[in-house]
Amino acid sequence: MMTSALPEDIAGQVAALLANERKPSPELAQEVRRLILRVRPQLDKSTLLQLLQLLARIHYHLFDYQQALKSLGDAVRHAGKEGMSTEVPALLLFEGQIHYSAGAYFRALEVWLKVLEEASELADYERCAQAYVGIGKVYFVFDDFHNARKFHLLALELAQSLGNYPLLCEIEINLSADYYRLHEGEAAHEAIASAINLMARHRIVNPVWEGEIAAYQGLLLFEAGELDRAEAFLLRAFEIHHRHDSHWGQVNDLLALGRLYLARGENGKASASLKQAAQLQEAGNLASLQIQIEELLAGLLVEEGDYAGALARYKKLQALQAEQFARDGTSFRISKRNQQRIKQLEYQLQLSKIRLQSPPAAWRDATEV
Repeated sequence: MMTSALPEDIAGQVAALLANERKPSPELAQEVRRLILRVRPQLDKSTLLQLLQLLARIHYHLFDYQQALKSLGDAVRHAGKEGMSTEVPALLLFEGQIHYSAGAYFRALEVWLKVLEEASELADYERCAQAYVGIGKVYFVFDDFHNARKFHLLALELAQSLGNYPLLCEIEINLSADYYRLHEGEAAHEAIASAINLMARHRIVNPVWEGEIAAYQGLLLFEAGELDRAEAFLLRAFEIHHRHDSHWGQVNDLLALGRLYLARGENGKASASLKQAAQLQEAGNLASLQIQIEELLAGLLVEEGDYAGALARYKKLQALQAEQFARDGTSFRISKRNQQRIKQLEYQLQLSKIRLQSPPAAWRDATEV
């Protein structure tokens, strides 16, 4: 942080606001906004960029995606005006994540493709790898798990060459999800083991990732028919995500628990889990999970004989599916233009790999504790 040239009182206020980021609130956002308006002429370009990013992150964590995009747009324009081009790919990565969280998947894809183009020109292979992670996530959400795996493996190859262990861990977690949905249990277990080893060996602290790892361990056990052990892992995942206020994690954990309880014939527990998931989904503005919740709740109400309640859920489900069809079509189809952009970028990155240090032949063995 470059606050050394700032007056002492302003530098102190900036430091205090940055320190409070883990406690996002509308009041904190207002404090940041007021400080920017009051002292903007006195701020150096890097500190102003930090504050604009902070404001975007606060709005993002409050699920106010429109305001998050507005603040981030201010940050991108500031970086461009001040000749801070190397900062732009990281800003655009976050923009893609905001669109993704808001359910605007095609917009997220466009932004992440732009990151690939700009980061490849800057030889910023870390941002290229992160963009590949995002593109893989877009394919994943549209159930194209083969392409999701393809792009996550491309990200893995770049991250291995860079020796970026937190990024490698994030990619392995995404791969565990891909392999799970492809019913490749052994590969999923290997990806999870690699993520666990990376976190232990390199002292990576990320509770949300710990929750995701526990969740996929539970899902794999569920698929193997070990329901009691699966429940234990999913409850642990939910506890971690709840403690660290990850709405996305909590809703996914509760969905999995709801399915597990349905499989065990415990309809009461299933209903409680799914209704809690619905409440959290609404509070967290997680539109992409709503269809799954409504579908499971509607089926459960039919089993319980609550036909009026089931009808209301099915009507809501029908409206959500119609909205999704109007926005995205029946399935995910990447445009020919974007397909060509991806192919060109893959070729450019292949040529650029000679600049990178080759990863060890048995990389995963080297991550073992």
